[in-house]
Amino acid sequence: MRMSSPGTINLKDLFLNGIVKENTIFKLALSLCPSIAVTNNLKNGVFMGLAVLFVQVMVKEMFASKNKILPSMVDGLGMGVGFLFALTVISFFRELVGKATLTIPTGLNTTYVATFMNTKPLLIMVLPAGGFLAVGILMALFNWIDAKYKKNAHGTH
Repeated sequence: MRMSSPGTINLKDLFLNGIVKENTIFKLALSLCPSIAVTNNLKNGVFMGLAVLFVQVMVKEMFASKNKILPSMVDGLGMGVGFLFALTVISFFRELVGKATLTIPTGLNTTYVATFMNTKPLLIMVLPAGGFLAVGILMALFNWIDAKYKKNAHGTH
């Protein structure tokens, strides 16, 4: 987290930190159990992500114990959005490859199932082993993108 001036917190950097630099799943490799357990379809991943987003904004633990309410809420929002983003990407990937469908929530009690690809789905992707495989592939992809971005940002090609 970058400080704007001594004693102040840059809220934009704090928010983006939870989405990119300290993404709970893709960077810190935390919360892998929920990311594996609930992400076998898009609807489950989105709703779990929204629940975590709400909790992160309201009852942020370690950061909130040492900071004021606004930075704590912004940190919780960034971490929650990062978690929601990760679960949505994992769910999208697993359902599309594992079922050749996407279960898109259109409300609390209704969904729209879109069918894709005229090939056999790779069923292992909706099983726990496929969840670990998906998280590993996506974690590697996001870390590669981050390394490439940092390399380009430093002017080396």
